[in-house]
Amino acid sequence: MLGLGIRVREARLRAGLTQEELSFSAGVTQHYLSHAEGGHRNITVGALRRLAAEMGVTLSKLLEGLG
Repeated sequence: MLGLGIRVREARLRAGLTQEELSFSAGVTQHYLSHAEGGHRNITVGALRRLAAEMGVTLSKLLEGLG
């Protein structure tokens, strides 16, 4: 799902975080985050919730208008 990955990447950049910083704090691997941002891997709801919390955004903001 490329649209969601792009939103995660944009939110991460707005938060001033590197993939390494965000993946560590959210408890996912950098490889997982990289592939999710690139649309090559589906993001689980649990991982998305942790990523959103670490970036200071809501799940609804990341999902708004998708699908």
